Order: sequence, then C-alpha cells, then structure tokens
Amino acid sequence: MFNHKVEKKVNRSTRKCKTAKKQEEEEEIKKVQEEYDKVDSCNLQKFSDFPLSRRTKHGLQNSGYHYPTEIQREAILFSLRGMDILGAAKTGSGKTLAFVVPVLECLWRQRWSSVDGLGALIISPTRELALQTYETFCKVGCMHDFSAALVIGGTDADYEKRRIGQSNLVVCTPGRLLQHMDENPLFDTTQLQIIVLDEADRILDLGFSAQLNAIIQNLPETRQTLLYSATQTKSVKDLARLSLKNPVYVSVHENSKFCTPERLKQNFVVCKEEDKLNYFWSFLRTHTKCKVLAFFTNCKQVRFVYEAFRRLQPGLTVLHLHGSMSLQKRVNVFKEFQRKKFVVMFSTDIAARGLDFPCVDWVVQVDCPADLAEYIHRSGRTARYNNKGRALLIVNPAQTIFVEHLKEKRIPISEIQINYEKFLNIQTKLQTFCSQDPDFHSICSRALVAYCKSLHFAKNKEIFNMEKIDLEALAKSMGLFSVPRMRFLRNVNKKVHLVDGSLSEEKQPSDEMVHVPDIQNETKHELDSDEDSDFLKVKQHDVFNVMGQEDNFNVPNFQMSNDISKKKLITRASKVKKMNKKNIQLNQKIIFTEDDDNCNDELKEMQRSEEAGSSESYIELAKKRLKEADEIDKKVYRERSRMIKRERLLKKKLKKAEKRHRQLPLSHFEEENGESDSASEAEQEPDLSWLPDPDKVYKYPEEEVVVPDAQLKRKTQKNLKEKEIESKKKKMTNSKCMGELTLEDQEAFALSLLEM
Repeated sequence: MFNHKVEKKVNRSTRKCKTAKKQEEEEEIKKVQEEYDKVDSCNLQKFSDFPLSRRTKHGLQNSGYHYPTEIQREAILFSLRGMDILGAAKTGSGKTLAFVVPVLECLWRQRWSSVDGLGALIISPTRELALQTYETFCKVGCMHDFSAALVIGGTDADYEKRRIGQSNLVVCTPGRLLQHMDENPLFDTTQLQIIVLDEADRILDLGFSAQLNAIIQNLPETRQTLLYSATQTKSVKDLARLSLKNPVYVSVHENSKFCTPERLKQNFVVCKEEDKLNYFWSFLRTHTKCKVLAFFTNCKQVRFVYEAFRRLQPGLTVLHLHGSMSLQKRVNVFKEFQRKKFVVMFSTDIAARGLDFPCVDWVVQVDCPADLAEYIHRSGRTARYNNKGRALLIVNPAQTIFVEHLKEKRIPISEIQINYEKFLNIQTKLQTFCSQDPDFHSICSRALVAYCKSLHFAKNKEIFNMEKIDLEALAKSMGLFSVPRMRFLRNVNKKVHLVDGSLSEEKQPSDEMVHVPDIQNETKHELDSDEDSDFLKVKQHDVFNVMGQEDNFNVPNFQMSNDISKKKLITRASKVKKMNKKNIQLNQKIIFTEDDDNCNDELKEMQRSEEAGSSESYIELAKKRLKEADEIDKKVYRERSRMIKRERLLKKKLKKAEKRHRQLPLSHFEEENGESDSASEAEQEPDLSWLPDPDKVYKYPEEEVVVPDAQLKRKTQKNLKEKEIESKKKKMTNSKCMGELTLEDQEAFALSLLEM
C-alpha cells in the first residue's frame, strides 16, 4: 500500500510539471508572436536579439552562430510572419540558415509532434547538398523534439518507407521524394505547413520540371513557400507553378557593385585547347600547399584526369567526385575533402551549388562554364562568409567572348599570363600510360568523345565552336595516338538540301570512313546549320506564288510530304542474294602456291566448268558438296556402329562359354548374326584373327562339329553333355572324397547337375 501511494504522488507531480511546461510554452509562443511586428531588422545585430524560441537560440549558440548575415537578418523576419519568400544573395552569405530557423520556429509555434506527421519539406537538387542541409538542421534543432529524416537516392527505399511516415521534417531530393509519393501509402503530405526549395533556379530548370510538377500536385494549397538561390529566378511561369501568394523578393546584394563576394579574387588565362591539361598540371605542381577544387564538364573527363594525375603524383592528395559514383563513395569523398588541408578534388557541377567546403584556396574552372549562373556558383565555393579566396578560369582563344560577358554582368576578372619557365609537358607520360594499360586508353578516348559531344550540342555556338579546335593535337595532348570515332558527328558530315520540293541527299562516306579532323575544313555555314537540331532548310518560300495572289489564303510556307521514304540500307548479304537470283557468276579467288601442278589442276577444273556452261552459283555447289559429304559420313557411321555391336555380342557369348567350359562353333555365331541383321545391311564379317584359340585355352580336342540342321545340332549337344557327365562320374568314383577335386571340377559338376 505504501508503494502504491508513492506511485500516485509521483504521477501527480509529473502531470503538474507537464501542465506547467505547456503553460510556459504557450505564454512564450504568444510573446514571440507579438514581437514579430514590433522588431525592426536594422536593430538586430545578434541572434539573441531575434524573436525566437529559447530552444532555437540555444541551438544557434551551441553551433557557433552568433552574428547574422544580411540575408539572414532580412529574410528570417519576413518568413516568421508567414510570408512566401524569394531569397537571393551572393554565394557563401548564409542562405541555408536563413530558412533553417523559420522552419524550426514554424513547427514550434504549432507545437508539432510525431503524431501530426509531416510538417516541413526541404528539397535540394543534389545529394551532397541535402546531406549538408540535414546536418545543419540536426545542429541548430538539437534542443527541439522534432523527428527529421534524410531521403535521398542511393539508399534503401524499403527502410525509408517504414519510418518516413513518422517524420516531422524531411530533407530530400526530387527523385526519391516523388518515388515515396507514388509508392508509399504511409507518406502523407496533407498536413504540410512549409516547403523550401534550396537552389530554386536549378530545381525549376528543365531538368527537374516534370518531377517538380508531379510533386506540387500532391501538396496542399495552403502552405508557406520559401525559395533561395544565389541566382534567383523572376519568371512568372515558374512562380505560378508554385502558386506563391504575394511573395516577398529579398535580394540584399542586388544594388551592390559586384555580383560575386568582395574577397574573391578572380583571374583568367588564355591557352590553346591542347595545352589546358599541361597548364593545369603545372598549376598543381606549383600549389602543393593549397586546397584546390577543379571543375570539368562531364563525369568521363573527371575520371580521366583523376586516373592520369593519380599516376603522375602531383604532390598532394587527389580526389574526384561525379554523379556516376555510388552514394557511399560520394559521401566519403565529400567528408575527406572537408577534413584535409592540402588536397585537390576534380568534380562536375554536382559540387558547384550550395556545398560549404571550409578553407578552399583555389577554384579552377578547367572547362568553360555554360552560362553566367554556372560561373557564379562554381567560383562561390571559395571566399565564403568573410574568408578570402581565388578563382581561375582557363579558356581558349575562341572563348574570350565569355570573359567579356562576365565583365558586362558586374564580375571583376583580370587576365594573368603563363609563366613558361614553370610550364611542364606531360604528353609523353600519358602516351606511355595509354600504351601500357588498355583500360586507361579506353578512359582517355571516352573522355575526349564526351568533351567533343558537349561542345557539339552546346547552345552557345559563339563560345563552344568545334571548328576552332584542333582535334588531332587535343587527342595527342591526352595521350592518344589518333582521334577516336565520333558517331554524333554524323549529321555534320551530311549535306541535306531541299530542291524543287523534293528531298535530295548527297552521298557521304559512312561513319566508319569519316575522318574527324577534316571537320575543321568544312565551312561555318554547315556547322551553324545544325543549331537547334534543324537538319532541313527551306530553299524558297512561296514556291507557287500563292501569297502574291489577290485572295489571301492561310497557306504555310512549306509542308513536307510524308510519302518520302528513307532509303534502305543495302547489305552485302542482300547483294549476294540478288546475284544468285540473276544467275550471275561471282568472282573466284585463286591462291598460287609453290606447287605449280596444283595450281594448273585448279585452273583446268575452272576452265572445264566454264566450258560446260554451268550457271550454278558458289552457294549451290557448296550445298551439293555438303550433301555428298553427309551421305559418306552416314555410311561410315553405320559401319562403325555395326562393328561395335558385333564385337559386343562376341564378347558376351565368349564369357558365357567360359562359364560353361565349352566351345561354341563359329557357325552358331554366324547364324545368329545373319538372323539379327537384315539382308540389305549384311556386309563383310569382322576380322576375328586377333581372338585366342579356345581349344588351346580350354584343352578340348580339335574336333569341329558341323551342324547341317537344327535337329542334328541339338543331338550333338546332348551327346556331348552325356559324355562329360560320364567322365565326371568316373572321376568321382576313382576319388575317395569330394575334397580331392579341384575347384574347376567342382563348379563344372555342379553346373551339369543343375542342367540335368
């Protein structure tokens, strides 16, 4: 009874504590909400001055965030008031924290718990950025009771399905989120309060448009939306897709002098395309005590440079990061690059957006970026917050136009010259690697093809022009001895014209015979005509002078007829079939050897066949020869099978005769063989000369029994049996006991008794 009373008192005290905490939280929520409209952003110098909950302030202080940046100071207040935000700021200005704090406060104000389900959704374009955002939420929101989940590709989807329904906050990539929406019945978004699109311009791009449209259809209409990026979009179509309600555009650096961070020093160097790799190697050899991040166009280039420089050993740790790697490898490389000081990492554009790498000294863009936004995001991986950094852009002489565009868009960039005293050439070493290792050779050729493909299909032909690149020199600089075949250049080598309303295509050599370096000698008109994938060109508008008549008809300029059929490919086999149908004699190949007689015999046979006027083709003659050979083989096979059968029968009968201790006449075997084989199949008897003489083995008298008829044969057998029995009886009478007989005599006697 005493214990029971104590338990009741404890339960009452815990209930009182819980109710007191709830009352305190409700009062705190009311006070914080009243301060939202009273506080001015100009007076907020520290995070402790913000109208935030105690738990959020504790998390910020423990994580080391004390002073807010400009984007954080302006955007947090508007988002706390429940407004939709379009946030744009320079790279490294703290945009992640600008939406982490409002998301935590939104769930805290509504006293969200695991029972309520999903309350906040954060979408990132890459897995690395989603992982970094998730870690920030875990640090800042460590004092809250919310459950967070990281949902990205490359992980176990079945494991995520069981637990995602109990998560209050989900950080994800678009592909995996859409997969759970379609396949997981436990994933419910009806109670969603706030959604965040990190690097919104990339997610709203064509690459994620279909996925984003499907995601938005599953979300409730009443929600708060936050968009953040360094290059924010203002497109009405994109914003209408997200159904924003009176969004606030927050751009703290829109009126600043430069678009990039102030402490970022930017340079560019002009060199030929075939000298890029040598220059980059020389750069790394002179910066071995730095942390370098290098960007390339595609995954195959990244892998090639990594394999080449790993073997050359530049003097610092070499890493690579691209989309075709597994998730675990990507995470390990990401953390290793964050941890090490003297390291170089080759990467594609998956590391260009949002990732915060500490203490990056140099960002080198070996390949020219596609547009201005891509350049800003790449160079923004250094000089983050108040740190210094340097960015280097390597361009060929034809890509200097891009530098002029950068200067027009308020980006300060200056040219530096190459120091040829420290210039190193690695062409011979790469050639030795290619000759020694076929795998490295294939990696090198694929990298070259992928780079040329990216140039060929680029939209901006002023900057990315294959005419001005020496492919042979570029291939040699990468270690190749020749230019590999490029199938995507098929349309470049074909000329298609439209003349008098009919389609006439000039015959061009096949893909196997195309010599890639000859593309440089083609005219600029042919290469520019492939822009926007238009392989047909209108030769003349209004051919029949329809538009010039009095009656204005709505007639299109030109309309292709669907009756034009593509020419069928004529293969070698189809040509041979046509020749056979027409009975045309094909050419024959004569091989002259040292034996003149054989050659003369072959020529004579050919002359005889020609004189006879045989119109049969080579294929028909070959068929006849095959049939004849098949018949001969069948006969030989039959003879062999007969011989084997006969030998088996003889062996069986000899064994039986050995057991019975008597000899069967050869005529007996001949009769049985004659009865078993048909008259048509009877041929020569097998050679039995190799068999031993049974008379000598068993010591029987040399008398051969001739059996004219079956009856006589039976009588002779009975007489022989009787004589054997009588002789054995005499032996038994002469002997005193059976023990004196040999084993052979005893066995024969027992058999004779059984036969009687």
